[in-house]
Amino acid sequence: MKIALAFVAPLALVLAAVLGFAAITGTAPTAAAAVTATELCATSGPINGLSDVAANNARLVTAAAERAAGTDAAVIAVMVGYTESGLRVLGNTTVDIGNHPVEGTGSNADSLGIFQQRASWGTVAQRLDPVVSTGLFVARLQFVAGWAGKPPWVAAQDVQRSAYDGHPRPANNESNVYGGNYRAHYAIARRIVAAIGGDAVGNLCGALSGGLPASTAPGSHGLPKTYTIPATATPTEARVVSFAISQLDKPYVFGAAGPNSYDCSGLTMAAWAKVGVRLPHSSQVQALVGVTTTAADLVPGDLVLVPGDDGTLAAPGHVGIYIGDGLVLNAADEQDGIRVQTYQNFLQVGHGLAALRHLA
Repeated sequence: MKIALAFVAPLALVLAAVLGFAAITGTAPTAAAAVTATELCATSGPINGLSDVAANNARLVTAAAERAAGTDAAVIAVMVGYTESGLRVLGNTTVDIGNHPVEGTGSNADSLGIFQQRASWGTVAQRLDPVVSTGLFVARLQFVAGWAGKPPWVAAQDVQRSAYDGHPRPANNESNVYGGNYRAHYAIARRIVAAIGGDAVGNLCGALSGGLPASTAPGSHGLPKTYTIPATATPTEARVVSFAISQLDKPYVFGAAGPNSYDCSGLTMAAWAKVGVRLPHSSQVQALVGVTTTAADLVPGDLVLVPGDDGTLAAPGHVGIYIGDGLVLNAADEQDGIRVQTYQNFLQVGHGLAALRHLA
């Protein structure tokens, strides 16, 4: 299977600004507030059961949603796209779309695109762009309180407000299931996202290749023999670091969050989950949690974010855990697995510092 390198496209990734706007105004995020540009790590190739067009769109939707809010959001986005359009970019018989290319035609009010978004979602161009429309969908999904803890089809219905509102009538085929149209395709969406994630393992998605371990001693995985958790660490910080160190013999697998393997954000998520702090499975979204700190004020457990192999300074693709003594522990790549590097080497091979976040 052919694997693409990096797909550069517009994406709704200023989620901090969008959600901040929403919190202040009490309204859903708008297209104008949401759209910016970044890199995606998107794969290519066929997916069993999908047309070539639908497979390509599924890969773009998955890459965009995962970058913005993690794998759960990707499954929901693919589920909705599959339900609404068969993962095709649809025009509309009642909407002037100019010269924008489409992959079919719908006729539901003024709905357009993969997610059948109405005019209130954004411009024609935004709704017909697979990546931008995914960003708009995920921004509104994250506006739903507790979306990640809801059944996926319920969260989807909260966003889409389709006819499947739990009240049986002809418009929803007499269904009494809230989001029942989406639930019917949940298993398919999970299979699609899993297949795409398997392909991405062969890419450099979320990885940090190169770099030097802080120790070259056999079996050390870069952890110096003299290292101990700093005495200044709080009990919470010590538990986070202790868990992370206990995972040093585990491999890097894109999309994994333990217990046998991890990617970068999966490891930080698992480590902080040990002390009851829930993090999203996304380095970019982790760059928005907690509070900003500085290099001089780093304490064990803090998150260090860098562009890595497929991100940018504005949208970091890799994250590690500061463990004290100028060291960063991270799930690096398939070759090195989980390792410890010096802070300076981590920034050097990671292409600069994107963010430092304090959580405890």
